[in-house]
Amino acid sequence: MGLFILLSVSACDQGQEQDPVIGDWESAERIGSERNELEIDDDLEGEAVIYAFFEGDPVFVEFDVEVDEDGGDYELDFECQGDCASLDFTLDCEFDGDELECDGDGVWSEYEFVWRRS
Repeated sequence: MGLFILLSVSACDQGQEQDPVIGDWESAERIGSERNELEIDDDLEGEAVIYAFFEGDPVFVEFDVEVDEDGGDYELDFECQGDCASLDFTLDCEFDGDELECDGDGVWSEYEFVWRRS
């Protein structure tokens, strides 16, 4: 038992600090009665659900997400799940305190993306 504890402590000491973008996020503001959801795993990939209004109709869109980090700034690539490639987009993000503030492109360029831990 003592050897197991020693190995466990050694493994923890050698670990690197987790990237701050990893985890579960939600939009700071509600969209209708919902909040956007974003999950980023240790491999810097994840999934998201984005709520929006298109032509006055409420919709939600599911995305696969890949993250690239560059000196504390993040680029999140959102690939729409299904037959909806026209909704694919990229977010350029940076931390502002505990929030992740992002600017989108394409049809999402006017959409506000501010994420907080969920």
